[in-house]
Order: sequence, then structure tokens, then C-alpha cells
Amino acid sequence: MLVLVAFMTTSCNKSDEDTNVSAAVAKVVGTYRATITPTMGTQAMAMGTHSVKCEAIDGGKKLHFFFDNFNAPMVDENGKVSKEKFMPFVVSVDVVMNVKDNKDGSLSLLSEKGTFKAKPKDGKPIDMSKLPEGILPPSLNGFETDKLQAEGTFKDGKLQLNLLPNILPVKIVIEGVRE
Repeated sequence: MLVLVAFMTTSCNKSDEDTNVSAAVAKVVGTYRATITPTMGTQAMAMGTHSVKCEAIDGGKKLHFFFDNFNAPMVDENGKVSKEKFMPFVVSVDVVMNVKDNKDGSLSLLSEKGTFKAKPKDGKPIDMSKLPEGILPPSLNGFETDKLQAEGTFKDGKLQLNLLPNILPVKIVIEGVRE
């Protein structure tokens, strides 16, 4: 009898934990209008707005964050967004994240796995002269990795993520609000 009571208590705790995780994931689900800023060090390299999505997967226990075909104007050394120069690559990101409730009402987001893909904007190999200083991609024909890492927070309807592709020396900063 004692074993049955212990098993029931453990089962209830696991069920409560799954419910809490699912509720946390559900808070983040939606489409966001995001400012995406690829940076090198503290210097913005490009900046633009793009639609990003978050959906619940794995029975509501995980968050799937993704966007496709992002391209933005380059930022010059004075921090001004160019009207003529754009990123040489079109970028897509796909990440599965764990979500954790924090005491302050925010949610912590941490990647479990993620992919980063970059393909030439016009479909042709990139001209080396159009690459930002300090960036040498593994291929001028496009590249991808499954080593993308992401972490961030969600609070008061605002999504903040830092993405590390781990294939280029860049960090991609994402700040979004629900559409």
C-alpha cells in the first residue's frame, strides 16, 4: 500500500510539472514582429525587422522558434543603416527550446538543438568584396550548421533571444513583440 501511495505522489508531481511546462510554453506561442540584429562583438553588422514564429511541440513541452529568408540592410561603422548595402546572405533559423518559469514572472528560453542556414541572396556565389570585414564563411555558395545555440527570455509579451550560429563569429540579437 505504501508503495502505491509513493507512486501516486510521484505521478502527480510529474503531471503537475508537465502542466507547468506546457503553460509556460503556451505563453510564448505566437507570431512576433522582431528586430533582428546580427552583431560581431558589440558592433551591429546589419539590422532589420522580420516575422518570427514560436509554436508548441512535443505535447506542449518544448518551444519551436523559427524564421525563414531574413535579409537586412547593413549597418556602417557609425551605426547608420544603409539604404543600398544588404546582407550578402539570406538567413533561416530553426530551434527547439526548453522553457522555464522564473520567480520574477519571466520565462527563460534555452536551446536543445538548432539549425542555421545561409544562402546567397541572389542565388549566385558571394563576391568576397561584399563580405563584412572579419567574416569568412565556410562557403561562398551558402552553408548551414546544426550547432546553433539560443538563449533568452520572454516577459510582458516581449521576446528577447541571442543566437550563436557557431559557424561564424557572430551573435544574432532578436527582440520581438507579438503581432
